[in-house]
Amino acid sequence: RIVGDSGRYHVIRWNLGETTELDIVRRGGDLVVAEMRVVETEWESEAAYLASLRDISERKRAEEMLRQQSEQLRQARNMETVGQLAGGMAHEFNNLLTAILGYSDLLQRYLANMAHLHSYAKQISDVTHRAAALVQQLLAFARQQVLKPQILNCNSMVHETQDMLRSSLGDHIELINHIEPHLGLIEADPIQLQQVLLNLLVNARDAMPEGGKLRVATANVDLDELQPERYLNAPPGANVRLTVSDTGEGIGPEVMSRLFEPFFTTKAVGKGMGLGLAVVYGIVQQNRGDIEIRSAPAAGTTVHIYWPHAARVSEPVSQPIPAVEAPSGSKTVLLVEDDHIVRLLIRSTLELKGYYVLDAADAEEAIQLCKQQAEPIDLLVTDVVMPGMNGPTLAAHLTSFYPEMRALLISGYSLDNLRTNSSAHASMAFLSKPFTMDELADRVRVVLDNSPSGA
Repeated sequence: RIVGDSGRYHVIRWNLGETTELDIVRRGGDLVVAEMRVVETEWESEAAYLASLRDISERKRAEEMLRQQSEQLRQARNMETVGQLAGGMAHEFNNLLTAILGYSDLLQRYLANMAHLHSYAKQISDVTHRAAALVQQLLAFARQQVLKPQILNCNSMVHETQDMLRSSLGDHIELINHIEPHLGLIEADPIQLQQVLLNLLVNARDAMPEGGKLRVATANVDLDELQPERYLNAPPGANVRLTVSDTGEGIGPEVMSRLFEPFFTTKAVGKGMGLGLAVVYGIVQQNRGDIEIRSAPAAGTTVHIYWPHAARVSEPVSQPIPAVEAPSGSKTVLLVEDDHIVRLLIRSTLELKGYYVLDAADAEEAIQLCKQQAEPIDLLVTDVVMPGMNGPTLAAHLTSFYPEMRALLISGYSLDNLRTNSSAHASMAFLSKPFTMDELADRVRVVLDNSPSGA
């Protein structure tokens, strides 16, 4: 028997020589984890037991932090593997979508006077745009989405997103805002930030079918101060914390461990694809932030998003001079694309616009064409990911020999994820797949209009 601070006896069972962990509440109410060991000894010539107690609270906290880090590392590795697979599939799918969009555009032009057939081609185009939006979600999960970051105030995005959803929340859900008026700025793609907010708000709404309270809060936090309490991957120092919490059904431990898995959902068939939190995870990780979810069955759910403060102030973005005339021209274009269907489509489109087009399936073939070409090549249009030499390296190689040549990179990947081997392409024009043929023609014309020799 041992006597607690309250003076009461507590019966403890132990095996001699073994250690036992005890939770002890101190007089002030603090919980202490102690390790007790009992051994046989002799006291005043009689057999006795000696019990030793050691406070191991700090060790237990360190073990818990290590466990959290190991779990996050395991989850990050799993997500990275699935993300690479999703990104690769999305890249290939973007090639197909580019071809479908392009040929449906061409059909619409040639069927302009045949309303019935023109409507079929238009429906193909509309469905392809919907498929492209789904691919963007996959790329967001894989952290390979094309980013257009801006300096943003998260409060403004919260209000805009809530206005979009207010009618669909219903009268049975009470929306409560706790907004920090002097919130720090963040650097993010506004479309991505809105994706995060929409997914979190919709999940919170769906967790409260019978009604409840949906709370949205923003705050400035210093992770140097929070770090001892929790393990976070966000950069230390000043961060913006976005919180979305609900009083809904809560989440059990068996679901918590799978929350960020793509296509995992607890919703009924047709009610969700299971990409919501996977997309949120990908976007937050892509922006060097972190996400923390706390929940328990029947206790609601709280989601914290940590977003680092912007490292720079907003600066004006110089826009290229838009073309005044129709996007067509008579310049020579070197097209390098390893996908035969996409290459044929782009070549046909540019030739219809009046350009003289040389096409190659890879960098080696493109270099040989340049050597054989007597006339100057005005523009290089190249895919980024290709067998052998990639697009940016090819562009840097050719423009070093032909300084007047402009370059336009095209890819289904984010340009930020492709800046590995060459920094020379940082200033090159970029067009993300899938794109329409009008978008391609516009971008080609803009790049040529901003070249020293003009279009």
